[in-house]
Amino acid sequence: MLVPTAASLPWLPVLTIALALAALATALVGRAGLGRGPRLAVAAGIFIAALMPSAATSAAGYLRAIFGEPSITSLALVLLFLGQALGPAAWRARLSERRTEISGGALVLVVVALLFYPLSLGVAWIDPYAYGYYPSVLSASLLALFMMAVFAGWWLIAGLMALAYLGFAGHWLESDNLWDYLFDVPLVLVALFRVMTHRADLTSRTPSWFTPRRITIGAFIIIAAFLIFAIWLAKVNPEDFVERFAVEDGFVEWGTSIALFVAFILSVRRFIRAGGRFELRGKLILLFVAFVCIFGAGEEISWGQRVFGIETPESFKERNAQEEFNLHNLTFEWNGETIKINKLVFGRGLTLALITYLLIMGPLYRRRPGFRAFIDRMAIPIATTPQTIAYIVVVAVVETLIDSPKRGEMTEFAGSIIFLLNIAFPYNRRIYGEGGNEAIGPPGDAGSKRAT
Repeated sequence: MLVPTAASLPWLPVLTIALALAALATALVGRAGLGRGPRLAVAAGIFIAALMPSAATSAAGYLRAIFGEPSITSLALVLLFLGQALGPAAWRARLSERRTEISGGALVLVVVALLFYPLSLGVAWIDPYAYGYYPSVLSASLLALFMMAVFAGWWLIAGLMALAYLGFAGHWLESDNLWDYLFDVPLVLVALFRVMTHRADLTSRTPSWFTPRRITIGAFIIIAAFLIFAIWLAKVNPEDFVERFAVEDGFVEWGTSIALFVAFILSVRRFIRAGGRFELRGKLILLFVAFVCIFGAGEEISWGQRVFGIETPESFKERNAQEEFNLHNLTFEWNGETIKINKLVFGRGLTLALITYLLIMGPLYRRRPGFRAFIDRMAIPIATTPQTIAYIVVVAVVETLIDSPKRGEMTEFAGSIIFLLNIAFPYNRRIYGEGGNEAIGPPGDAGSKRAT
């Protein structure tokens, strides 16, 4: 379903390399101060020469054999460079306006490559390249990045991602792996050069990128993208949803664990920095929140059991519904009936706790000064209005639109991200001495206006 089946275009990689050589020649000639006419002539000459057959193949063909197939993104960027270098002045002006966007996209690509290539070469147990053959998770991640780029007004970056995915869907290259359509080693090297030579584009804007509002919106976009893709995949290919998208120890489960682990780090940091801000009870609450986070993170991945090859003890195996080394899948007998702790405590108990927390404590905090003072003394983070709405929407969407026994994984994934936001940017963030609640509530939300 997700593997392209159309015939590839064998001439496209060779054409891309020839265009890249023409672009490189144009850049070198441009440094000599030649006009557009001579540069155009040089580019055309190099392009034709690169495609001229010599012995078994052309110069572009030899380079393809050495470096492999260029990505669709490389083709698009080469064409953009040639358009900027040889096209009308209006084109150059428009592309110049996108210099910060291009530098930002280059930085993202470099960061992804720094993770992708070592992992793909086997430095850890996970192989991200393998996810490109049946790219359910990768497709959802690309959708999230695409939506973020559109929200940020990075139309060029959004267009490049869409074009690369379109090329994969149409099987424009010989590869059946989506990663090969997104980037290649030469493109990463060019991106690294761009980052190193245009650091001013990044440093001048970086502080304004990571505000609470933008982080919150980015997190909501990730949730929305994965839920949209999960709804679609569960309907058109339920088997792929269960076996690849929401599989045990898969991206969704690890994403849940990582979000909770980050919340644990934030909670511990908040406890360490508490000083004399809270009494003993408040500090104990901070430690309790940290414990809940690390417990949830560990339980989600069975405390790394499959990663480290830990055998489940017989005492757990007999009482665990999945024969794993965790507590939430334990079972016990009551009046002749098998009771699952997961369903009793982490299902009904957690649901009741969330209802109390979101729909009772939240409104009381906003309306009752005495209750607000008590909560602040206890150092309990209160959810903002957007966070409360997000919790409710996630549960409603998953339970009504995803018909799969693994839909609970999506609730946990999205819920853990919202919970991380809840910990990082609560309505009463000011009590921790971390600044006001800028941009984490809507205009009508008092929490969005309160500041220290």
